[in-house]
Amino acid sequence: MFTESHTDKMDINELQEKIKNADESRGWDISFLSQTFTHLVEEMGEIGRHILFRDGYKTSNLSREVNDEEFGKELADAIIFLVKIANAQGINLDEIIQKKANKNWDERFPVGECLKDSRNYIERQQKILDSFKEKLK
Repeated sequence: MFTESHTDKMDINELQEKIKNADESRGWDISFLSQTFTHLVEEMGEIGRHILFRDGYKTSNLSREVNDEEFGKELADAIIFLVKIANAQGINLDEIIQKKANKNWDERFPVGECLKDSRNYIERQQKILDSFKEKLK
């Protein structure tokens, strides 16, 4: 999709512009948003398959390869489709992500409270895992 070296770094604005240009040159910018969203959901399912494998829920005898590189490719595909949706709606992702992240970090999720919540979550999860082990005895 991109002609520059894959080792070059780019910011969100550059990524958004490259995807926009690639889509426009191929006529892919003329489609229903629902189709682009469906492609995103498909990629999310593939990411889910990788996560289930990593968590030990699925085994490695899947029909497709499951490794770090393939997992990264699925993540990249999902990001590309998210950018396509933002482009279709005229959303500047760099700007909106900065605003949202700053609000989350500064207002919504104070560090102290989040660490306490994380510890409590882990304790709850451990209790659930212990109850699963007990049921399997």
